[in-house]
Amino acid sequence: MAYRALEPLASLNCLTADMRTANGKRITDTLNWAAHNPGEIHYNVKKRRDQATIMPNMIGFQSVVFLINERLKRTGVKATKVIVDRQSQFNQSQRDLMKFYSDVREIDMETGPGLPKWDLRNTPTMPIEIAGAGPNAGLELVDIQLWSFKRMLEERLPDNLLEKLVVPHLKQTLHDEISFEAIEQRWTSWFQKVTPPNQQNLPTIRQAMADDEERRLAVVRALI
Repeated sequence: MAYRALEPLASLNCLTADMRTANGKRITDTLNWAAHNPGEIHYNVKKRRDQATIMPNMIGFQSVVFLINERLKRTGVKATKVIVDRQSQFNQSQRDLMKFYSDVREIDMETGPGLPKWDLRNTPTMPIEIAGAGPNAGLELVDIQLWSFKRMLEERLPDNLLEKLVVPHLKQTLHDEISFEAIEQRWTSWFQKVTPPNQQNLPTIRQAMADDEERRLAVVRALI
């Protein structure tokens, strides 16, 4: 499917003036590589049994792990257990993800050049417990909150009866939502504070860009 979608795009190969620019070359290099290597496009999932690890549920659970770590850091309390609702499709992946972050909790994790490091030292070390919502008050509260937020997003909160439950959470969240809008809102203000290039550091910037382009081209030549 990926090959069928990318092959006609790659065959265009710089038909427009814009695509003949440096940025256009990067795009066509990427499309050409994808068209010639469809088997390599697997989003780090090479086996069907691992597909659950890249589904939205697991992306969301990763944020949950980060928030648990951050809440424990801010409050100074210790976790006695981490309980997750029973979902046969995702529970094993959730166990694996929790164990991974627990195993690397003492390692300084880089998130990218100039970006902050992950501080995972407060990630719980015990295995997560799987439980049904019925006998567990905590999971029932989670279900109530999820239902309430869903009703709020649908603008269907009954007579604002749940507003006192929902609104305080909107002001206490530690993470952005997962969306392009959230990325734009967060990083636009950050980039506005960055000092623009000047004549003194321009040669260094250009050299760094040239080095990175040479590295990229070397990788592309090796793959095609």
